[in-house]
Amino acid sequence: MKPERSPNILILDMPDLIYTEKRLCEFVIPNSNIFVSSYIEEAKEIIQTKPIDIILMDLFTDHEQEKMVDSFLAKVKREKDDTKIIGTSGTFISHKKAEFLDHILMKPFSLKDLQIALSKFDESVKLFK
Repeated sequence: MKPERSPNILILDMPDLIYTEKRLCEFVIPNSNIFVSSYIEEAKEIIQTKPIDIILMDLFTDHEQEKMVDSFLAKVKREKDDTKIIGTSGTFISHKKAEFLDHILMKPFSLKDLQIALSKFDESVKLFK
């Protein structure tokens, strides 16, 4: 994917991680527009109002929001097919969730892992050795 504008990235994760992940994404794609949320309902609103290119999201395994993840992923793929989803998890990822993901990052992931994942969907990614 090579948008004619700066890529819009939505980070959906736990409150204690979203700003670290935001800084990493800003480092990897400096010209990106990054939106953050820790709540699936809020993320739905962002997706409806902003043209999101990439979603970097935790799959909320063993969390109260876990039951909403499958329907959220299905809705994004049905309504926003061009939006790429990078799923992150510190545990297993079910086949049901994996079918909606364009890439998977296991936590903890490195800067290099993030670079590789984002470079699949945006050519402006800075790749470092």
